[in-house]
Order: sequence, then C-alpha cells, then structure tokens
Amino acid sequence: VVDLVRSVNANRESVQIRAAGGMRMVIPCENAQWGFLHGLGWAVDTRVLGNSRDYDFWDELNPEGFTYVYTYDQGAGLPDADLYANAFVDETAMRFPTEDRARIFAAAVLPGNEHLFAGEALQNKLSFLCGAVREAYGLDDSTEVLPWEQYLAEPLA
Repeated sequence: VVDLVRSVNANRESVQIRAAGGMRMVIPCENAQWGFLHGLGWAVDTRVLGNSRDYDFWDELNPEGFTYVYTYDQGAGLPDADLYANAFVDETAMRFPTEDRARIFAAAVLPGNEHLFAGEALQNKLSFLCGAVREAYGLDDSTEVLPWEQYLAEPLA
C-alpha cells in the first residue's frame, strides 16, 4: 500500500511500515518518484536479505576503514564525505547498509544518473546488488536488462 501525503515528519523522503502480511509506504508528494523508488529499494532489500546470501559480503565493497554510523541522529558524526564520496550515492547512504542499498537502487532506476556509477566503487556495489536481486527473485536466467541494471558496465543479462 502506498500513501501520498503533503509531508512526512522530520523531512524524511519516505517511511516504510512493515507489518504482518505486507508493507505500507508513506511518501511526500513533493518528491514522489524518488520516495517511491527509495521505499521500493527498502522492500527489495528485505526480500534479498531473506532469499540470498550475497549481502553477507556487502561491507567488503566499502572503502578500507569505512564503517556505517547505524543511526539517523543528526548529531552523530558521519565519516568524511569527501574521503568516501565515490563509494556512496550521498551522505545518507553512509548511515546503514540497507540505506546504502536502497539509495543505490533508487538512483539506478532514475534517468540521468550515469555519473554516479562511473566509478569503480559504486559500479561494484551496483553489480553486487543487481546479482543479489536476480537471485532473490529467481531472475538468474532472465535475458532482460532490468531497470536498475541500466548503468551496469557489464550487463548481467
């Protein structure tokens, strides 16, 4: 279920509410496309975590010495964004691995983001994410290039 609203408390891009039997996304209208894709990225991530072992090695794709901050608390210091800029879609992606993957997913679906995936670090993360999604959804043998695979340097299909 998706609810479009005027705004979401604390200026969040979207809110995902998981309950028995499904998920509800609350998305502010002002940036509905990003909010929907970001929320969808979270939902896909949940499926992948339950149906693939690929994410067990996600931290190995991050730069040496990097650790997620594991909080949305604005007072918690983020790692140096300049030092890690080529490995993350944005600073918010440095907070949690699931946030990192959801933001990669959303950015990969939207047009005009070729520049984000030009570097090796995000290209590796995108490739890893796309392979895990294919495995989790039984799409390993699909010859179709899926929307979130559009920026892969080497297609999986």
